[in-house]
Amino acid sequence: LGLTFAEAAIVLGEAGRAMLPSPLLPTLAMTQVLAHTGTDAALDILQKTCASGGPITLAAAETAFASTTSLSTHVEGPADTPLVTGRKQFVLHGDSAAVFLVTAADQTGLGLYVVDGNDPGITRTPRMTLDQTRRLATVSFDNARAIRLGGADAVAYAENVMLVALAAEAAEAADECLSRTVAYLNLRTQFGRPLATFQALRHRCAALAVKVQGALAVARAAVDAVVTSAPNLPVLAPMARLVCGDVFMLVAGEMIQLHGGIGFTYEHPAHLYLKRAKSTQLLFGTSEELRDRVGRLAGI
Repeated sequence: LGLTFAEAAIVLGEAGRAMLPSPLLPTLAMTQVLAHTGTDAALDILQKTCASGGPITLAAAETAFASTTSLSTHVEGPADTPLVTGRKQFVLHGDSAAVFLVTAADQTGLGLYVVDGNDPGITRTPRMTLDQTRRLATVSFDNARAIRLGGADAVAYAENVMLVALAAEAAEAADECLSRTVAYLNLRTQFGRPLATFQALRHRCAALAVKVQGALAVARAAVDAVVTSAPNLPVLAPMARLVCGDVFMLVAGEMIQLHGGIGFTYEHPAHLYLKRAKSTQLLFGTSEELRDRVGRLAGI
């Protein structure tokens, strides 16, 4: 359709509102990376993947949720037929991905490689997670055939786009949590009047609304940075994931509290939002790690 990552972010936001259990997020993020890379190999893989409809994901983390520049995953063999060996943790929908974008150490220091999900050198191990709507897997590569997309810049771009995608999803999901909570407070009565008329509850919702609007603004700024290839993307991406992830966690927790007894039940969807918020806070860097990154980039 000729659309951009801005439209993809809108779709991700709506998926976040619905808690869609789908590999849509990593797929849209990684198609953006392939398109941005612009090499013949990347565009060929992008066309084939779009035709097949298979999920794409990023395999970056090894010993923690955040990836590092010091990787045990490495590349061997000649430059025209590289082979990737190593193990990646916490791979989003790694149990079903048709294409992996893998970070690996190579002769240049760090590279981003494409590996076909059907390669016989791949082993997938699903992980039991708190958020069962967002599947994670450990993926091992044993001399898996690969195609090099780029170096450290390509790796950084892939991680930044993933952070922005998570932020776009989280901001809209937080807004959905608040909307559902306000609707419930207007419906539920106590002492002969709706809960929404109680000043203490109104103040809590007003404070949450300010937080949510801030998260939406930061997410939109980060999405715009991806679309325009802005030079401040390396700062905006972790900042957006940090702000939106933390706000999502705050609002999801308040959603449970303000729904009272029903909010603690599995029959109500509040717990799904809380679990998604917690997984968002950890993927591709904890809040503490992202604060450190933003601080370093800001010279603090």
